[in-house]
Amino acid sequence: MSLSPHEVIPCPSIPIRKSRAVAVPEGFDHFTFGRLRFEFLAREEFSLPRYKGSVFRAGLGAALRQIACSPGRNGQCGACLLAGECAYARLIETPVRPGDSGLTAGMADAPHPMVLRPPLSSNQHYKTGDSLVAEVILIGDAMRFTPQLICAFHDFSRAGIGNSRGKFSLERVFAVTGGACKSIYACGDSALKDVSWAMKAADLLSKDNKIDAGRLTVTLETPLRAKLHGSLCDTLNFQSLMKSILRRIRVLDSLYCDGTMAFDHRKLIALSAHVETIAENIWWVDWTRYSHRQKASLKMGGLIGNLEFQGEFSEFMAFLRLGEILHVGKGTAYGMGKYSLRTVDGS
Repeated sequence: MSLSPHEVIPCPSIPIRKSRAVAVPEGFDHFTFGRLRFEFLAREEFSLPRYKGSVFRAGLGAALRQIACSPGRNGQCGACLLAGECAYARLIETPVRPGDSGLTAGMADAPHPMVLRPPLSSNQHYKTGDSLVAEVILIGDAMRFTPQLICAFHDFSRAGIGNSRGKFSLERVFAVTGGACKSIYACGDSALKDVSWAMKAADLLSKDNKIDAGRLTVTLETPLRAKLHGSLCDTLNFQSLMKSILRRIRVLDSLYCDGTMAFDHRKLIALSAHVETIAENIWWVDWTRYSHRQKASLKMGGLIGNLEFQGEFSEFMAFLRLGEILHVGKGTAYGMGKYSLRTVDGS
């Protein structure tokens, strides 16, 4: 299919049933992000794991390092004076820096300002001409690294993927805004298209800011790996989910946006205890990735499945919608923690 440089094509949007007013937190207009869709084409046959988060993250990280890391550096991002302006350090390793928010106290690394969504198809065998689609969410000031990210995906595709180093190519990049995808780059372009693609958290809500307030289904689409009280969760209720979402939003807003989002997280957590779980079909899945930095295989298990909740959601919906974009829990840079919402009427 051939598209003109500025052609807009439909993309799935998240409809919201109109019923009860959503509480919009202060600062939601200042939390910004960009959602990029990368379309690839297989240039030869190759095989990939069922869950592709590790191979995409590893290939992207290696390519970004080649592009961004200055020759002669010691390779330790936390000790490099350029780390704050380096695409690799900011997107991949993201060390805690002096002056970072106190919310990062005790963390070895700060949460990444990048969420990777690898191809979620269960297909493991690709033939020449097959397509692959991945997405990246860049948060706040990390959107300035978009050109480096596109160059890194180009280099990654030429270097090859999987054990066989199968070659593929980056064909197009789209910015997903609302219900449309805007083309911002095509293979061979020397610059990004001049289109506006930054979104605000408030853009995720309906114009009249209303929802259904009865039942809500949460589908965990990729493994959710959340910790509470120092231990990994092997089950999940609404309060546990909201604790993880609210903490993630607070830290990301503080580090990468202007930190003006204001909400009473203690009150929200207390209110979340009144939401009941009325159906649960979740289970634990394990997958393993190899860490070149730690030179070890690491288990990256998490919960997937469906949860159905009943209660009053107007205070929570703004955060739940933003969490759909940001993912939740650990391993979001590998695509983990992706969930979707569905109201009782199927919208």
